[in-house]
Amino acid sequence: MTLGVAASLAATESPALAAGGARSVVFTQTGSLADSSSKRVTQLQIDAVTGRAYAIDHPSDELVVYDISLASPRALARVPLGSDPVDVAVDPDTHQVYVSDHVDNTVTVVDGHPASPTANTIVGTLSTTGLGGQGIAVDEGSKTLYVANTDSSDLSIIDLGTGSTARVALAGKPDDVVVSSGDHRVYVSSQASRTITPVTGKVAGASVAVAATPTGLSLGAGGLVVSTVDGTENRVALYDSFPTRLNVSAALDSPVASVSSDGTAFLHYVVTTSGRLHALRLDTLTADGDATMLPSALSTATVDPASHRVIGTTSGMSAANLATYEVAASPIIVSLTTSTAAVGVPFTLVAVAVGLPTTMTYSLTGGALPPGLSLASTGEITGTPTTSGTFDFTVSASNGSPTAWAAPYRITVTPAVPTAPVITSAAPPNGTVGVAYPRHQLTASGSPSATFTVSRGSLPPGLNLDERTFEIYGIPAVAGRFEFTIKAENGVGVADSLDYAVVIAPATAVAPTITSGTPTAGTVGTKYSGFTITSSGSPAPRFTVTSGSLPAGLSLDAATGSLAGTPTKAGRFAFTVTATNVAGQDSREYTMVIEAAGPTPTPTPTPTATPTPTVTPTPSATPTPTTPGSTSTPAPPTGTPGGGAGSAGGSASSGGSVAAGSGGRLASTGSVAPAIGTLAGCALLGGGLVVAIGTLRRRHLE
Repeated sequence: MTLGVAASLAATESPALAAGGARSVVFTQTGSLADSSSKRVTQLQIDAVTGRAYAIDHPSDELVVYDISLASPRALARVPLGSDPVDVAVDPDTHQVYVSDHVDNTVTVVDGHPASPTANTIVGTLSTTGLGGQGIAVDEGSKTLYVANTDSSDLSIIDLGTGSTARVALAGKPDDVVVSSGDHRVYVSSQASRTITPVTGKVAGASVAVAATPTGLSLGAGGLVVSTVDGTENRVALYDSFPTRLNVSAALDSPVASVSSDGTAFLHYVVTTSGRLHALRLDTLTADGDATMLPSALSTATVDPASHRVIGTTSGMSAANLATYEVAASPIIVSLTTSTAAVGVPFTLVAVAVGLPTTMTYSLTGGALPPGLSLASTGEITGTPTTSGTFDFTVSASNGSPTAWAAPYRITVTPAVPTAPVITSAAPPNGTVGVAYPRHQLTASGSPSATFTVSRGSLPPGLNLDERTFEIYGIPAVAGRFEFTIKAENGVGVADSLDYAVVIAPATAVAPTITSGTPTAGTVGTKYSGFTITSSGSPAPRFTVTSGSLPAGLSLDAATGSLAGTPTKAGRFAFTVTATNVAGQDSREYTMVIEAAGPTPTPTPTPTATPTPTVTPTPSATPTPTTPGSTSTPAPPTGTPGGGAGSAGGSASSGGSVAAGSGGRLASTGSVAPAIGTLAGCALLGGGLVVAIGTLRRRHLE
């Protein structure tokens, strides 16, 4: 009978795998079903699209339909079959189910589409025209059905489109058949002749004798799996491009009952007649996981390709039991682990690991990558090598399982061969005035690395070529079409040059919006600065006072919006400023306060080193003539308000002294301008002269 899940046979040699230690494989049961209507069921055949599974129950000879889409399977229907149903095949495209019959020499067709009005009923019967039908397989790609006929020693080939049947004679008594839908190759085994025969189209190839009796065939992700028995030794063998055998398992405890393969878990699930489940690595057929922790007492096990769950069956006298298991399998790196690279040449190598869960994280856990390369957590090793040599390192893959997989890698980097540069970067993009230009990276092949220059013409105004990174960047300042030539050279061969034309579009006109707040206050006589009227908009707007007036002494810069000047008049001034460009205008009213200036303090004369004469009482109120060479003002008459105590007036020199017998006059030496006005009064206090001034004007002498 057909074992496992049909899959494409690999057409190329499997990649070499680095030994990374034992893998962890953990089964967790999520549900079960005790089907008391069934006793002994064959291995399940699964339609991954509909979530249905099919098996033949003996001795009732009925097709049992199960729903396996949920955590626990459930029985949906039972379909009565013919005299001796043997094997089941499912077409995942049409959801039709085919059952071979050894006695009736027919194929029963059951509608397996859940939405069909005839679901789970017989919709047709096909004649094999052969005798003793056993194994059955369907090629969903070519819509062809194959039945191995033991008694007539041939293979029935049924065209499902036309219903026509052809038969191909085979050596021995064929009993099992599998088909690869990818390349439509068919393999037929015979226990009687201990052979496997490939069939292409309707032509049988040469039968190949195998060392042990083939008891069953399975096509999985790893290739063609053949179950064998040789005396007391029971094994499974793995073939790639038949008849090339890749590996064979260690001896198993008893004959093989079922095989099902999961490429994502990288495992073959093999159940023997003793009830043991063996988890064998997909490529080497070595045992993975702890055998004592795997499910036991199983009759068969089948992988659901959609969920990667394993559904086990156990036959019994009172009921057939189904159990569903979630599988957690630690990663295994299946990609190539050796490669070559060259200095200066971009390089990529991707680490690929499989396992359940499928989300992987990759890390460097030993050694060092070649300089210039880096490893991403997603497994990509990329970069441009800068140093030649052989570099050994270790990459580990983890998916949250108890163990990670560590694979040794080797990358050999060869020295760079000097080659002339060839510009590989795309043409620089166009731009817009006032809009930041997207940094454009110039690149070129060749070794050593090339340098770039503008050899003819010039870049658009506002753009520059970074001499270190060779990026074109900046903010375009002028609209127009600009033609220039970029040259790449590295000292090898002929430099490479490419002509470019970049169009810079005018700035997009946007109406202005004034954004500044209220102007700060100013002071009469103090220079005003620090406030600028601002506005958005493109092109930049110009500013004007459209109503009211600025404070006297201030002006508005039409281009910058700056208020400047020295206020000359205090008060509150209301005015409106309008910002205008080609797209429109915006106005805002302002009120500005100019404060009055505070009183100006009287400067204090600076003392000199001239000795201060003593003060003598004034003998009378009679005016005293002025000392020759001095300047004076007339003294107020005797009894004038503000007169000094005991005198009609007083005088002081600009040096700060009071002249004896001066008749109360103020004398000037020329360093301070003469006082012009009225002295309100003067007095001697603490040895100094205190003068109360009524009206005083000063002028500084140059």
